[in-house]
Amino acid sequence: MKNLLVAFVVASIVLAASAGAQVTKKGNGYLLRVKHVRGQTLRYRTSTTIKVPSQTQGPMQMLFPISETVLSVASGVADVDVTAGPISMNGKQIQPAKNARMKINSQNVVVEGAGSGVAGAGFPDKPVKVGHSWTSSMPIGGASGPTSNVIATLTLKAVKSQGGRRVAIIGFVAHSDSQKLAINGKGTLTLRADDGTMQGMVMAMDLGVQGKAVQSTTTITRS
Repeated sequence: MKNLLVAFVVASIVLAASAGAQVTKKGNGYLLRVKHVRGQTLRYRTSTTIKVPSQTQGPMQMLFPISETVLSVASGVADVDVTAGPISMNGKQIQPAKNARMKINSQNVVVEGAGSGVAGAGFPDKPVKVGHSWTSSMPIGGASGPTSNVIATLTLKAVKSQGGRRVAIIGFVAHSDSQKLAINGKGTLTLRADDGTMQGMVMAMDLGVQGKAVQSTTTITRS
């Protein structure tokens, strides 16, 4: 179960971390679009606490860095190289760094490569008002392919000044469509409004993995 759990948590974090949107005022709403810049590299650190209530052992602490480099941009589609890891669990390295390549369009949809289908949060076609919501689907799985789709409802909570910069605050709730990998989660994503990159994210998930209940909380911070 541990390997499946780690694979799922890492996949969901990496896909979520790929979310970024330029926030542009349009009428009474805001247009969310990914703004990729060739040569740009973003770095994040993630911290995840994992608890298995049925087990007597204490919580597991998983740490790993993520870096994303935009290799090229053509017709609004970016070729992005993502490196996740090395991954440590309770201070011990359990997995070396791994790379993935994906092509992401301006609505944050992965059109080619790992995670093909949708990245962390597909953005709506039209401007969205504060307080309004949209839905997005994200395939999750291991090396053999997707095992579940995570359906998320995202809500634009606010566009405001925070820490000296303008940010968009997006809340989300999510669930899976699979009995094999049951998922229920919620969290908050903070995006920089000026350049569209992710400032940070907090996420809590209740999982059902191979018949066992698992709880996780994740924080992503910008390095």
